[in-house]
Amino acid sequence: MAGPVVVSGNKAYSFLSEDEFIERYELLCDYLDENKNSNLQKIIEGLKNLPRYHPLHNTDFFVKNKKNGKSFLHLGAGSENITLINVLKQIGHDINLLDHLARTPLYDACYATKLQSVISIELLHNPTEAQNYKFQQSN
Repeated sequence: MAGPVVVSGNKAYSFLSEDEFIERYELLCDYLDENKNSNLQKIIEGLKNLPRYHPLHNTDFFVKNKKNGKSFLHLGAGSENITLINVLKQIGHDINLLDHLARTPLYDACYATKLQSVISIELLHNPTEAQNYKFQQSN
């Protein structure tokens, strides 16, 4: 059951117990793994149109772990789950959302030395840098 709400950016994040949070996170990751060959827009549309019997039907993805304040974006960044990072970005997750230790998802990615997460999150801050990064990669 969702608990109190915190507002970040223009989104409200509710708190879940650690068990509920992890269960929902794992279901989301499983869904993304099952649909890894689909493009991002298809994945997002699929999440919006899940059948009633699916465990993620009508799921709120704007949640934080009550124990540590981490969001799905924090976990995705720390585990270098680029698909999850991109999905959450597209649906409007706040990339500057703080956990209980005032750490952002970018901090978690840096701490875990997950370079692709760092790049993905940094590109969310400054989308025009995406072209520069692609250019540098090819040289």
